[in-house]
Amino acid sequence: MTGNRWLVGVVHALILTMPAQAEAAKRKVIPFDELDRSKPIPRSEPRTWFTGADAAMLRPVPSGHHTAYVLHVDETGKVVDCTIDESSGSPMHDQALCTTLMARVTFLPALDANRQPAAGTWRARLAWN
Repeated sequence: MTGNRWLVGVVHALILTMPAQAEAAKRKVIPFDELDRSKPIPRSEPRTWFTGADAAMLRPVPSGHHTAYVLHVDETGKVVDCTIDESSGSPMHDQALCTTLMARVTFLPALDANRQPAAGTWRARLAWN
């Protein structure tokens, strides 16, 4: 049950930090053909990666903490690994974050110099508010 409460913190953090990011995204729309395809591109908005149902399963991390993570994406767009660059201070929270992201997130794969699908990485930071 302890692991179930952890998602509450993730969802809470996303709810508090995503409106500003969503507003910024509305102001800057980049045409698809102008996107930097040397890196993987998420197929969905990061703010949708956690659901309200997840909130019941997560316990919050203390406010002010953050987790920086790297998703390793294969040439099909599947997340094949997740590593933590900066820990939240809780290995349990870090592992749960990676497990959730690996299960839910897919990408448009990066493209190599010949415009062929290639493996790549996607870096992000989750702020715990």
